[in-house]
Amino acid sequence: MSYERDSHAYSAGTNDSTHHRSKETFHHIEERSVDDGDSLPTVDYTRYPNRWSRIREILREPMAEFFGVMILIIFGNGVDCQVVLSGNTGVSSSPKGDWLSLSFGWAVGTSLGVWVSGGISGGHINPAVTIAMATFRDFPWRKVPGYIFAQVMGGVCGAGIIYANYIHAIDVVEGGRHIRTVPGTANLFSTYAVRHYLSLLMCCKVKAKACCAAGLHDFCILLL
Repeated sequence: MSYERDSHAYSAGTNDSTHHRSKETFHHIEERSVDDGDSLPTVDYTRYPNRWSRIREILREPMAEFFGVMILIIFGNGVDCQVVLSGNTGVSSSPKGDWLSLSFGWAVGTSLGVWVSGGISGGHINPAVTIAMATFRDFPWRKVPGYIFAQVMGGVCGAGIIYANYIHAIDVVEGGRHIRTVPGTANLFSTYAVRHYLSLLMCCKVKAKACCAAGLHDFCILLL
């Protein structure tokens, strides 16, 4: 077994002794495995044995974002409905939560959503984060439309699950089926500006400013 350095294993002009030692060690280990017959056999495999395997790889990351956002909305909208609807005596004899419950519910939903999708898609679970990653972190732009579509669909499905679970409580608060008012239970599934003192144009401006502020916040987090 030779302990001479292989000149081809080095990059030209490198003077880092630590780098040389690591290269030498790697060279010896590689040489020993070959001389002693300990090298592993080469295994040939087909990356896409069938059409479904190719489709599955394409859908893998968007589906991770879908489930991540769905989990986020299930916990977030779920705690919103629990706290707000239980404040009505027709639904519950006493309130079942407060602002602390809302904070913990959204925090847990965000954490679980990121944990579920993080190892596969990066855990964006937010279109603003996806656009920010594509802008500042070399995330492929070709993946952005698929990510955003999956995130929106995940939010819709998560909200649909919570709506189906709390539909009877919503009926009690609103006064009957097919009665949905703003304000009322609309703030459980959406955000909007108060309109009794703002015009429609001002509401749009307020919403646009809120969206810009949220997006800027995400951008700043990624830049730090």
